[in-house]
Order: sequence, then structure tokens, then C-alpha cells
Amino acid sequence: GVLVGSSVPDASMAIEFLPAIFMPQILFAGFFVPPDDIPNWLAWIHWICPLTYGVKIVLAAEFENGCEGLTPNYCEQILDNAKVDPDNTWWYFLVLLALFVFLRLLALIILKQKSEKFY
Repeated sequence: GVLVGSSVPDASMAIEFLPAIFMPQILFAGFFVPPDDIPNWLAWIHWICPLTYGVKIVLAAEFENGCEGLTPNYCEQILDNAKVDPDNTWWYFLVLLALFVFLRLLALIILKQKSEKFY
């Protein structure tokens, strides 16, 4: 959001671009389409979407210790289909933090360049 906002001239234009940013994230995050069903030539998008790691963190927190009242295999199947390893939750947080910092720094660079042109 911040990167898009810093890249365009005004807020209304940023709002127009947001669906083009968020819809691919929703499709490739692994929530609706399992990572194995994403075509190979588009699989790289799955790994650069911040939503991917947020979904993995939520699924690990929800299904790590099994499901009370449901077959335990059901919880394992959900985690397996989403390619979530609950032991790697710290890794998902780390990648999410790295993407956050990278995108913020990129937005900062863009804003700095725009300010130099303005002044």
C-alpha cells in the first residue's frame, strides 16, 4: 500500500491500483488455490506475496496442535495442502518482516527521488 501510494501522483490513483496489487496476492497466497495447483511459470509469485506468509502463520497457529472434535488427520491434511510446517513459523515471521522492510525502503527511495524533483 505505501509503495503504491508513494509511486503515484495522488491518492485516487493509488486506490485504482490497489485491486491490481491485492487480487494476485489473494489468488497466489495459497488460501484459495493450493501452492501445488499454481502453474510452474507463476509459482514464483507465491513466494513474494506477503499474504502468503500471513496465511501460513494463521494456519500454523490454528491447526498446529490438532483439531478438537475433528479427526486429527484433517488438521494435518490442511497443513500439508497449504505447505505449512508449524516448526517454521519463526521463518514465516522473518520473511514477512524482511518483505515489510524491503517494501518500506523501496517506498522511501521513491519518495526521496520525487522530493528531489519537486524542490
